Amino acid sequence: MILNLAPPPQFHACRTVRFRPNHQHITRTYYRVSVLILMLDGELRFREDGKEIHLVKDEYYIQRDGLFQEGIPIDDPPSYFYIEFFGSYSEAPFGLPLRGTYKLQKIQTFIDRLTELFNKNKQDSRHIRPDANLFILNAYMNHIFNELFVGSTTTDKNSTLTYMIQSHIQSNFSKKITLTDLSKRFGYDKDYLSEMFKKQYGVTPSQYQTNLRMEQARWMLETTSLSAEQVALSVGYADFSTFYRNFKNCYGIAPSSFRALNKAENRKVNK
Repeated sequence: MILNLAPPPQFHACRTVRFRPNHQHITRTYYRVSVLILMLDGELRFREDGKEIHLVKDEYYIQRDGLFQEGIPIDDPPSYFYIEFFGSYSEAPFGLPLRGTYKLQKIQTFIDRLTELFNKNKQDSRHIRPDANLFILNAYMNHIFNELFVGSTTTDKNSTLTYMIQSHIQSNFSKKITLTDLSKRFGYDKDYLSEMFKKQYGVTPSQYQTNLRMEQARWMLETTSLSAEQVALSVGYADFSTFYRNFKNCYGIAPSSFRALNKAENRKVNK
């Protein structure tokens, strides 16, 4: 069983937990939401649908949604960072194993940024505000998943390559990225890179970047007062006509019309 990385998981919440002496994992069933646990210290024990799980420092574990979890007493109270997310699972060969080890130094920066941004945008301890920038939250979270994935011993060369390309595009979506750039960066033929990426994600690297730009543009039109032209520049389009065409192709409506419709819907909700 693996966590599917295409489509990528969607962020929900995050937090660092430090157990007190005699404290144990809560007994519950998570519905819809999965949990990534990144062990920082101590040990954590719980049962998952009757199977005992024992985690220690530098291990990660993914709790799938829908499974009954039951706490077990522990001697060495743990501390861990967790991310709640929406994801899907399969028996396919490509994806993130549900358990493994990780190097904290490789992801500490992303943990810190994700925590800071979530704390600024949370509505309460478990939910983010409706206007939170999910695009950036997902980007930080997927950097963490990327490091776990690349560090996994079960991933093959092509899967690692395509996920590294995805991560690079996601981190630089507003910059010009061509197949030639990717070929030079990763050391493979352009056609081979494009073929492998499309086989894994269903779109070309260029289409994937466009989708990321449109997602960010939509959020900016919904939550900022920037003009459509300013939004276009912010997501990497110097030519507004190209931005306009891509936005309309993606959402079936012009950017200005999208903003007007969104404002009208918000007024109805707030009445």
